[in-house]
Amino acid sequence: MKLSIILAFIFSLFPSYLFAEERFELQIKPPPAWSGWKQTGSFPSERLKLDTLVPANAFPGSLKDLITVTHTWGDSQADAPFRLTNAWAQHLATSCPNLSVVPPKLKDEGVFSVAYAQFFCPKRSDSNEGSMDFAKVISTNNSAVLVVIAQRTSSYTNPVPGPIQYEDNAETIAFVEWLKSASDYLSSVHVCLKDESGTNKKCSP
Repeated sequence: MKLSIILAFIFSLFPSYLFAEERFELQIKPPPAWSGWKQTGSFPSERLKLDTLVPANAFPGSLKDLITVTHTWGDSQADAPFRLTNAWAQHLATSCPNLSVVPPKLKDEGVFSVAYAQFFCPKRSDSNEGSMDFAKVISTNNSAVLVVIAQRTSSYTNPVPGPIQYEDNAETIAFVEWLKSASDYLSSVHVCLKDESGTNKKCSP
């Protein structure tokens, strides 16, 4: 699915505001397992900016490891965590009829709202691969950012309830390790709001 279609999903979920960015700064860096990163796409507009990043040494066109950053801003972003994660689920469902979603649970931290969500696709219809997408949404009154770290793998079984299982036990072990590293990585992603002077800032969890 092309990223332009993701944009169409997300645009359709946001009212037509006159948008103005606040002093919003995303604190993000490449995952430790990546040897740096490179940008493979950027889709800016007056309402939203979406960037895609892959490991610096990734083969051209590879989607094995991917980070997507979506930043939107407007008059109110109170329900952005649910709108953004719902849009992401709709995007994934177009190529994953058996998508499982762990929905976001919103937690307010001062001026920030923070939520995590997980998306599991045992077997994609476009490639016969499995995929996992972990997402973190950080929102304020006027801005929101959705950061998704994703990985493509062999297809797997996803019993509910029950643990994910691959035919090769080594892949199951690798999944558990990725699960922890992805969770740790998203915990390291923060948003900071700068004051008018630009010298002082308050950061999210």
